[in-house]
Amino acid sequence: MLSDLPDIPDEFIGRRAELDHLADTLERRRLVTLTGVGGVGKSRLALHAAHAVRADRGREVIWAELWPLRDDRLLTATVAGAAGFADHTAALPLDVLCVWLAGQDAVLVLDSCEHLLSSCRHLAARLLTACPSLTVPATSRAALEVPGELLVTVGPLPAATDGPGRPRDGRPAVRVAGGHSAGAGTGRGPSGTAHDHPRRGRAVLRDPESVLRDLLDGSGRSR
Repeated sequence: MLSDLPDIPDEFIGRRAELDHLADTLERRRLVTLTGVGGVGKSRLALHAAHAVRADRGREVIWAELWPLRDDRLLTATVAGAAGFADHTAALPLDVLCVWLAGQDAVLVLDSCEHLLSSCRHLAARLLTACPSLTVPATSRAALEVPGELLVTVGPLPAATDGPGRPRDGRPAVRVAGGHSAGAGTGRGPSGTAHDHPRRGRAVLRDPESVLRDLLDGSGRSR
């Protein structure tokens, strides 16, 4: 069996408590679906949890990436391929996959189920019934609605934890030489030179003749 997981990003910010909870939950529940809006981080959280389960528990992990599928008839073959299983029998593919996984202590991640809900529901129900040691975490914008399913809602990160160097409004702070944040009211630009700041040391360029007249006028008054 393959345990070929995608690499995980170097940074994983603001989800440590959720990751620990999910990894623990996967030891107690057999079907856990991470739900939430698109782009909120469901797949990344599931991927980190899968790596943790493999590293800490020593379980086989199968990562089935479903988002490229547009034909649900390819679902079983896609999952079998992710598991490294090639079916060359005349039996129904799902039946053969159930038999092959029945004795495996494995975690099967179904990533991005929302556009194949009905087929994923059927697949998960069949596999969980036939394979007593199988655990299925899934990511989807909607529940699979399989009996015993545990839903975990993944919400957006607070702005303050979006990443290092980000202020509370969620915008990335641009760092410049010297450790200042650009646009933070320091009066210095990226080159380190002073800006013209309203009401604070405004620099004004004057022509030489006007400067000379001021000097002469000042000399005349001083006399």
